[in-house]
Amino acid sequence: MTIYYQLSQYISHRKAGLQYLRCLISRGVHVTQDPKQAEVVILHDEPWTYQEYFRQNPWMKKKYVIGYAVWEGDRPPVWLRLGLEFTDEIWTASRYCAEAFQPVNIPVFVIPHVVDEVCPDPRAIDTMRRRLGYQDGLTYFYAITKPLDVRKNLAAALRCYARVAQPLRNRMILKVNGGLTQSQVDIPGVVVVHESLHEHELWAIHRLCHVLISAHCSEGWGLTMSEAMAAGRLVVATGYGGNMEFMNESNSLPCAFKLETIHTEDFARRPDYWPSDTQWAYVDEADMEKHLRFADRSWPETLERREQARIDMRQYSLTRVAPILEKRLKEIEEFGYAKRNSP
Repeated sequence: MTIYYQLSQYISHRKAGLQYLRCLISRGVHVTQDPKQAEVVILHDEPWTYQEYFRQNPWMKKKYVIGYAVWEGDRPPVWLRLGLEFTDEIWTASRYCAEAFQPVNIPVFVIPHVVDEVCPDPRAIDTMRRRLGYQDGLTYFYAITKPLDVRKNLAAALRCYARVAQPLRNRMILKVNGGLTQSQVDIPGVVVVHESLHEHELWAIHRLCHVLISAHCSEGWGLTMSEAMAAGRLVVATGYGGNMEFMNESNSLPCAFKLETIHTEDFARRPDYWPSDTQWAYVDEADMEKHLRFADRSWPETLERREQARIDMRQYSLTRVAPILEKRLKEIEEFGYAKRNSP
């Protein structure tokens, strides 16, 4: 079988796609740079781009096409379904996403993300220690997120941090791409990193900090959370979404939540994207605060969870995920072509 893999330019999708490519190559799958030579085309991009791919490449109608996609709402909107209908099957990262895609009426298969722990270069750790003004003996909370993405709900995470933090013992590291309000920047102990970082510098943040906070409303997977756990960090996050594929009470601190229709003010920020009846989770801030206090004041007691997190994430290593990809491709080779090649 020959595969053509179309990578997204969006950073997180591209990162995941490159890992899947490594999986395919490690199992001896032939990956071509010429899509016309492939039996199977994998579109690892946003579904609304699929129609344009087919318009520019009409020969794709004769290929077996897999769309790799995630969706963070409880069901995909009409405009997303239209893109997915160009595919023969959908690959997605979690059972949460697979359930969301059920209304599309196209076969869906769960292929988990690859999460390999990276050992950062000691120079990267030294660089980040200086950049953060790092002080030994403090508890470092952190978030690697997009403040303008309403789904990430960073405002709730910062409210929780501000209510539990003590200036002499805590810091909150924010690796963001802008979008913070002045009141958020002014929270005591907040240190903002705006500049782009290479992979080893991001892993240095995981190594230096202690507790990753995510008050998200939903995630298709949650790469930052899974990477933090692979690095043995404690994750305090909303107990809802694709992150529950790998989070549980023995390896992290999932927070209680209320499943609600998207709030009017949140919908108003992206009315073109989220359906107005989207159902997702709003974190219980009191429960998140309780977990943050526990993490800060009883840090040694979190060791068992942190070690379990590191162990559990090994099931998503390249050597574990690659056979899942290979198995599905063999099934397609045996049964799937009949659908595309039938009269």
